[in-house]
Amino acid sequence: MSEKYPQLYGWLQIPDTQIDLPVMRPESDRDFYLHHDFSGTESAEGALFADAESSLWPRDDNTVIYGHNMKNGHIFGTLKMYGDADFFQEHREICFDTLYETGVYEAVAVLRTRILNEDEPGFRYYRFFQYGNEKEFQECRDFVEENRLFETDSTLQYGDQILMLSTCEYSQENGRLVVVARKRNEKSADAG
Repeated sequence: MSEKYPQLYGWLQIPDTQIDLPVMRPESDRDFYLHHDFSGTESAEGALFADAESSLWPRDDNTVIYGHNMKNGHIFGTLKMYGDADFFQEHREICFDTLYETGVYEAVAVLRTRILNEDEPGFRYYRFFQYGNEKEFQECRDFVEENRLFETDSTLQYGDQILMLSTCEYSQENGRLVVVARKRNEKSADAG
C-alpha cells in the first residue's frame, strides 16, 4: 500500500469503533488531508493525518494524529465518545502501526483544550514532537493533567512514547478534544 500511497504514515485502529483507517503524512502542506482522502481525492471528510514535521523513523516521542469530528461518526467522529468515562474505560486500547513498527497504546487521558493564538503563552501539544529532557516532558505531562476531563488510573511517565488523537471540539473557539495514549511494550493477543 505504501508504494501506491507514498504519503502513508501508518494505520490506526481502535477496537469496537469505526476507527480502522490509514494515517497519512503530507510532504509539506500540513492541511492537505483536511480536505482530501487518503488517495488524494478532494473530500469533505478528509483523512487521518500526522503533521508534516512528524518523523516516520525513528518515531517522535509524541505523535499527533488529526482528523475531522464528523457527525456521522466517520474519521474521528467517534472520539467525542471518549468524553464518557465508561466509554473511555472500555476503549483504552489503541493500535497504531507504521511501516517500521507495530504498536499498542493505552489511553491515559482525554482532554478538552484549544489551539492557542500566536502571541498567547502556553503549551502547544500540536507542536510538541520530542522531549529532550525531563523538564520538557514535564511540561507535556502538566498540560495533560491540567486539561483532562476526568481522573483515570494512568498517567504519562518519563520515557513514554506518546500518541495524541486530536479532533475539533465545539464548546469553545478553536476547541480540540484530544485522546492521549502511551505505548505499551507489546500487542495484546486480542488486538489482532
